[in-house]
Amino acid sequence: MTRRTSRIWLCACAMLASCGDDGGGVFPPAPNRPSNETCHAIEAPPSADRVRPVRVFEHVGFSPEQLRGLTQLDQSPADPSEWFVSRLSGQIYAFSSDPAESGVELVLDLSDIESEGDGFASFSLDPDFGTNGYLYAVYAIPPTGTGRFASRLSRFTRQADGTFDRDSELVLLDIPQSRFHNGNHAIFGLDGYLYYGVGDGQQTETNGQNPHTLPGSILRLDVSGPDAERGTPYSIPPDNPFADGVDGAPEVYAYGFRNPWRFTVDPETGDIYVGDVGQDAVEEIDLLQAGGNYGWPLREGTICFLEDPCDDPSFIDPIVEYRHSEGKSVTAGFRYRRDDIPGLEGRYLYADYQLGKIWSIEVGVEEPPTRLEMEGQWFIVSMQQDREGFLYVLRFDMMGNEGGIYRLEAAPPPEPSTFPRLLSETGCFDPEDPRQVAPGVVPFEPTARLWSDGADKGRWLALPDDRRVQVGPDGDLLFPVGTVLIKTFGFEDRLHETRLFMRTEAGWAGYSYRWNETQTDAELLEGESSETLPNGTRWIYPSRAQCMECHTEAAGFALGPEVGQLGGAVDYGDGPEDQLAWLLEHDYFVPDIEELDALTARQEALPDPFGDAPLASRARAYLHANCSGCHRAGGPTRAQMDFRYSVPFAATNTCDAEPLGRLWGWDVWEEQRVLVPGIPDRSTMWMRMVTPGYFRMPPLATREIDDEGSALIGAWIEGIDSCAE
Repeated sequence: MTRRTSRIWLCACAMLASCGDDGGGVFPPAPNRPSNETCHAIEAPPSADRVRPVRVFEHVGFSPEQLRGLTQLDQSPADPSEWFVSRLSGQIYAFSSDPAESGVELVLDLSDIESEGDGFASFSLDPDFGTNGYLYAVYAIPPTGTGRFASRLSRFTRQADGTFDRDSELVLLDIPQSRFHNGNHAIFGLDGYLYYGVGDGQQTETNGQNPHTLPGSILRLDVSGPDAERGTPYSIPPDNPFADGVDGAPEVYAYGFRNPWRFTVDPETGDIYVGDVGQDAVEEIDLLQAGGNYGWPLREGTICFLEDPCDDPSFIDPIVEYRHSEGKSVTAGFRYRRDDIPGLEGRYLYADYQLGKIWSIEVGVEEPPTRLEMEGQWFIVSMQQDREGFLYVLRFDMMGNEGGIYRLEAAPPPEPSTFPRLLSETGCFDPEDPRQVAPGVVPFEPTARLWSDGADKGRWLALPDDRRVQVGPDGDLLFPVGTVLIKTFGFEDRLHETRLFMRTEAGWAGYSYRWNETQTDAELLEGESSETLPNGTRWIYPSRAQCMECHTEAAGFALGPEVGQLGGAVDYGDGPEDQLAWLLEHDYFVPDIEELDALTARQEALPDPFGDAPLASRARAYLHANCSGCHRAGGPTRAQMDFRYSVPFAATNTCDAEPLGRLWGWDVWEEQRVLVPGIPDRSTMWMRMVTPGYFRMPPLATREIDDEGSALIGAWIEGIDSCAE
């Protein structure tokens, strides 16, 4: 998938993003700072969610490290009180759900296997686990003699002490692949066979539609014993659709998948629900059928991808799909048959990894309407169901200490909201004239600006009088609780949208207000919306969840205000003044920052991308402003590019780098790389800037191509002679 960092690697009734720094504590109000009495961050509106996640198994005593990078949760078939959980880094832990039994035991450790790909993806316990002690693991192994990565499916046997002996490993299947879209998941069906999902390995043209290849398929294996005739440690179920090997590989049960990250078995019907992660436009849930062709890469969901038209009657449609305006990376779930959450009994629940949303559909209905059950809160990497029918979600956190295991419970009825519906009620603007900011709200202007379809923008910040800003070692401004960051958008002296980005004790959250026709006020929006403006621009108002797709934790949430971006002058009322110097003089920073040099030493100043600095510096500044919120170390995308201005060119992982997804419609399919020196139209980082529709970057809240920006990046690529620069 093009998201789900390292396999994995957020607001609609408010997606809240936590932040570990408190902004430096409380200080006496600074007498020389403009007093801000009214513009303070407001607690999020009450949630209207039907379900809520509640952290469980806290008696176990997991350390933060043990909950970092979780990938899979499972309950022992032999002992319902025994549970297992795995991490991307290769460890499996066992623990008890019995509150009287605390402690975590490391039962399998594969962390010494270095893989730059998908790491340890998942595991499955044999239905006869209590007798044979078999555990099946799916993980990536580094390149061998072939020079390619491989997806490995192995069996480990449990020892008398409860651990799994590394020496007991039986390698069932190695599939050479690329770094991503590899072996993802393995589960046992009610028929006793092991179903193994394998991504297309990024070989879009050769896999997916070829049932003779294993990538891009779901395999079905009999792991009860070897096949001596075929020389494999597994056998082929006789009713596999291609068991004779004539029309497809004997192992293949269904094909036409891009990246089936998670799939689940209904314990009552045996139905298998597959979550296939999309590339540019669509996420889908499929109902698995023997011999089924699910269309990839000729289509993505029900949208044409490599071919148009793509109405092959043999393609099996998803039971539900959603566009990337709603989510980015599907996580398959389960049917809920309990009656403790009103309205959920019998419905199928599924999630989005990147936005953290959970939806449900009615089963057995053609084109069932979806119902949002929980707004996004954090990355949902996997779901699980226990013997009693409770549903669990795994919170994925690779960089911090927020990973965990949660159970879904009925959410309490929402309380009446007091969140301001009108911009004039927020305290950040003049109630009589909301076009004017309130006292104590001060402007700022980044040197390198984010492209917003050519809109004119104004930016302001507001801090409580007793709070100050810390500065990270990389120059990021770490804003305190109570902060409000403001941005307005308009064309031809008409305002269309104002966004407020607020930090409360619960974290950061974004809110969008749409201006009325008379320009007298703006009204709070509850979700994503769009309209055609008087000048003909199709304007997109992002949802609160979409706010957090760009305002990432890895980027410090606030994107524009950083030391390297505030080197220009702004008028604070007495003519243009240096921003950093003015903010320092007026005590916006914590007391230990006393000199301007102490600020500027932390981050190199970015040049104006359209100024007179050297071309390479201007291009890198543009990429920093427009791309590095996601494309950086620890960012919410599996693409490995790092577009921060401070990163040396050789470390950006762009030059001659294999792209996660190539662009069809261009005549250079096989030659495409992220960046090809001297050739923009073979460089996907430039091609995505100039390609309209689903394939464009940036992917959110913009429809218009930035002609000036794409020309800048194109000229820069043309001037690169080699990757050694």
